[in-house]
Amino acid sequence: MGKLIQDGVIPTLEKIRQIIHVDAKSGAKFCTLRETKKLSNLIYHIKESDNMKNRLFDLLNEMWAAIIESYEFDILKNTISFELKTIDNGYENKYKVVFEGVTAWYFVENTGDERLNIKANVEEDDYLELTSIDFYMGGIGEIKPSSIKEDWVNQYYSNANFALEIWDALLLIEANSIIINGNKYPVT
Repeated sequence: MGKLIQDGVIPTLEKIRQIIHVDAKSGAKFCTLRETKKLSNLIYHIKESDNMKNRLFDLLNEMWAAIIESYEFDILKNTISFELKTIDNGYENKYKVVFEGVTAWYFVENTGDERLNIKANVEEDDYLELTSIDFYMGGIGEIKPSSIKEDWVNQYYSNANFALEIWDALLLIEANSIIINGNKYPVT
């Protein structure tokens, strides 16, 4: 199923309509035995795709308010990794999250001019919190730097499909897949 999603062969209502035929005289809907098998396969993959999406959303929700124990941006391998810890009702949960096929990322420390008021000294007991993490199926929309002075900057753009709040900061990531505790979720 992951291969189907990775290759962009996600079943759609249009594909189902192509399999089902309508009798011109009676208006009855039918399909051949071979097409019935195709239809059954498409429905199976739709359900599996929905299950995968639901599981991904559930896992991301579990990570809200997690402590970021470590992180790594590997530009050469196009990955961003996090090791997270949550404590829920006294139980500690660990998550290893790897964004693969990262094609763009954008970080801003805070909103508006507040982004300029960064903390100069990090104290021993300071930590980072993954306040929230969300996945957007079609992306959040085009992100494009704009410059009047430097025209070459205007050729770059992206469409992040993950948004991570880290305290008051925002990290937007455009990635092909996410791996959570060894389970891969293709998202493009």
